[in-house]
Amino acid sequence: MDVSLKKLFKENKPTAQVDKVIETLRNSPEKIGPTVAKLLEQSRILDVKSIENEEEDDDYLAQALELSLMIMCGTKDTEEFFKDLLAKGITKVNVCGTIWNDGDPAYKCSTCELDSSCAICVDCFSQGNHNGHLYKMIKVAGGVCDCGDFQAWKPSGFCAKHRGISEEETDPIKALPPYLLASSQQLLEEVLKYLNKILVSIKPEPEDAEEEPELDEREELEQDLNNRDSLILISWLQAFYERGDAFRRLLAETWTKTENDQSLLDVIMRVHPTLPSDIVEQLHALFFPLLFVSFFRKRFLKRHFIPYYRDHIEKHIESGANEKEMLSDFPVQLFTVANCTNILKEEKVVEILVDKLNAILAKAATIKDDQLKEPLMTVDPEEDLIFDRGYFRLTTDFSYILSHKDMANYFIYHNNGAVFYEWCKMLQLAQGMTNQLT
Repeated sequence: MDVSLKKLFKENKPTAQVDKVIETLRNSPEKIGPTVAKLLEQSRILDVKSIENEEEDDDYLAQALELSLMIMCGTKDTEEFFKDLLAKGITKVNVCGTIWNDGDPAYKCSTCELDSSCAICVDCFSQGNHNGHLYKMIKVAGGVCDCGDFQAWKPSGFCAKHRGISEEETDPIKALPPYLLASSQQLLEEVLKYLNKILVSIKPEPEDAEEEPELDEREELEQDLNNRDSLILISWLQAFYERGDAFRRLLAETWTKTENDQSLLDVIMRVHPTLPSDIVEQLHALFFPLLFVSFFRKRFLKRHFIPYYRDHIEKHIESGANEKEMLSDFPVQLFTVANCTNILKEEKVVEILVDKLNAILAKAATIKDDQLKEPLMTVDPEEDLIFDRGYFRLTTDFSYILSHKDMANYFIYHNNGAVFYEWCKMLQLAQGMTNQLT
């Protein structure tokens, strides 16, 4: 079967041959994955040639993704296909997941929120019933709308569009027709594999601009295409899961499916710290709405976020917080969720926080009175980590975790109060200094 993008698209529009490809694959769905993989690989070869020959008429990756979606749906009219699924109730959007930019307006409702970090977008607020509630409009620094999330918002405060998905409800994927389910799984797996291949190929950004490696013309072209294509693929994945809860869950399942104790998400998380900031920002925006899927949230927290937190929090504090860094973006999304507290206990997150806070205060400690039998140590408020509020990330995360009653009990009573005892020793070190910290 000929799947040449040059023949299947003319002037960025699908030709009549596309119908033959779609029909052939409908009768042989096991060939969908290999076909999509071939289209994606072919798109890079054609994009490189197009740029080298200064032909700017075609975007071959966009064509490959468009054709792949047609193959998945079994029709060229993909928009009408998804509208039909929605009209028949096969796909639904029961959680909002609108992603905010810095300065966007949102609403807080103390009557509906389950913790003080929660908020909903203006559209969801206007389509809900908050008569007589205690609410206010705010400007957010980022994040995601909580409407439809049972872990963040009371169901009585959900808007008319988003009724929420509880853990007890039927898996929305089960409503998908067999062909669509099989084709979607194969398509997603190949797109995610291709995204991984590109992200792994992106050269890390040097910490010092003067250490920027010299690239030859072809290497520079490949690097530019890697950056461009990764953003195109991430944007395509966002559009994919926005089509309904079933597709959101399908993406979460495909990304976390494990073979030989390795998942496609594991690969991304390994290279995540070295990726350019614009790609990191878009990846985080892709992750946020997936956290509404309970199993993804728990796996992401345990397998990826907590180990990353443990290994990088000191560097994060000492170097100054990067606004789009993982340790700035995700704590409020993960530490405030009630059904994740067992993971926080298992992974000893409270102990991590106390230990890291202790380390900060110890670095800033100085002798206050050396005339005593045992010199009195206290924290010097002029030390950079204290003066610049380097501890703020840790104390903020601590407040998120202790907002859960069972975590507060764990903090005080676990292991015969050993963690709480370490906390008290730390407070002793802070005595006598400015109330900026205490």
